[in-house]
Amino acid sequence: MQKKNSLVVVALLVLLLLLVAGKSYLRQRDAMKIVRTVLTYWQNNDPIPAMSYWEKELDSPPIYNLSAYEIGEKHFDKNEGRYRAHIDVTLYFPDDHHFPSGKEWRFELIKTRYGWKIIGLQLQE
Repeated sequence: MQKKNSLVVVALLVLLLLLVAGKSYLRQRDAMKIVRTVLTYWQNNDPIPAMSYWEKELDSPPIYNLSAYEIGEKHFDKNEGRYRAHIDVTLYFPDDHHFPSGKEWRFELIKTRYGWKIIGLQLQE
């Protein structure tokens, strides 16, 4: 009987560990999905739908003619009770575009009760 109880406890601990790790993975995946969706809109020269992924829609930059992008480093944390994500991307534009091509930009996102929202996009030095 004691062996059976030990097995149940171990199974519950494994299940709890999987739930915690799974939630973290799903949060990160959802944040990445937002960034990829916005980048896809920009590649398709359709910046208007991308605005809805920003916490303040008017903060969305008017980016279009995005030729390509590379996702770089990702950092996720919880600060002051809110989940945050910083995702670095390198954006490539045509030569005659007003944004610099081949530069690294950082998306900053927060998790709200409505899901992940972008709160900033900054050029990295």
